[in-house]
Amino acid sequence: MAQLLYGLAKAHLANGQERQAVGFFRQAMQHLDATEAEQLRAQIETEVRQRFPESWLLHTTGRFLGQEHIAFLLEHAGRGGFRGDTQDVVILFSDIRDFTHISESFAADPGAFITFLNDYLGHMTLCVERCHGMVDKFIGDAVMAVFSLPVPHPDTDAERAVLAALMMRDELERFNRKLPPGIPHIATGIGLHTGPVVAGLIGSPQKRSYTVIGDAVNTASRLESLTKHLGASILISDEVARRLPNPDRFLLRPLGSYRLKGKATPVVIADVMGEDDGSSFMRPLKEEIAQVGAALQRLQAGDFAAASAGFMALAAHVGHAIRARGYHFLADMARAYSAQPPDAWDGVIEMVDK
Repeated sequence: MAQLLYGLAKAHLANGQERQAVGFFRQAMQHLDATEAEQLRAQIETEVRQRFPESWLLHTTGRFLGQEHIAFLLEHAGRGGFRGDTQDVVILFSDIRDFTHISESFAADPGAFITFLNDYLGHMTLCVERCHGMVDKFIGDAVMAVFSLPVPHPDTDAERAVLAALMMRDELERFNRKLPPGIPHIATGIGLHTGPVVAGLIGSPQKRSYTVIGDAVNTASRLESLTKHLGASILISDEVARRLPNPDRFLLRPLGSYRLKGKATPVVIADVMGEDDGSSFMRPLKEEIAQVGAALQRLQAGDFAAASAGFMALAAHVGHAIRARGYHFLADMARAYSAQPPDAWDGVIEMVDK
């Protein structure tokens, strides 16, 4: 793609169409930022830096702010649009599992660790941007992205966020296959939630960043953390699921209702197992989803012993270690409720930690 865009840029430049050419140059550089094509990257960067210094400055600034951010900030600068605005968005929160253990494997070579982490974050950023999301920030190894900014698309934001999460999961598999011997493979958890947030420039006069703040951000982060307990890679709230224009497009594994730590309102959660292509390969997953739904119905009805047995049966036969761990967690919760029934069971599992 970068080579194609570079060719288009050179063709427009030969025709004297500099404005169109620089646009293709910048698109080519964005595609190369997360790749190992160093020679082509250096060639394009040199050409843009020499011919179009202003565009080179915008591109390098965009590496700090994000390409979507820089275009949005330049468009709204001076219009009073930085005072804060309430918008309904979809938040994606992703985090690496056992990150401390991974960082320890690079203790002897911190430079290699930074290269490794930047490579990973570059791949994840491309997944978000290809689905027209905006990476809001990196928090160490965590990625926080927003879908709906700068322009809200309420009919497609949830679907694009889910597709970005699936693309991130697929890209991670490819990333892991390229890792050299001795480097541990990465596993991640992703949480998606939607709701109103306050968006604006936040910080001091010396340093500010355009970001979003609100309960939707906190809830998405909590869902990401919950992936560890529930044996899932992508958890979405029922609010996100209801906004999907075609929910049947995805295989959604129901995982129950939870009262997250510090939250009063319960959140109904599902695991996005993938897209349903209608093939016979999907049949076992659909059968598993049906069995999970049956066990959850018993749990919500207060039949804790039967629910525990159902989850244990899933753990024994699922053939997937991570999902089995989640079923063990749910079976343990059902057993705990059976041993000490709640005073007023409403079908909501109480989470005592993040």
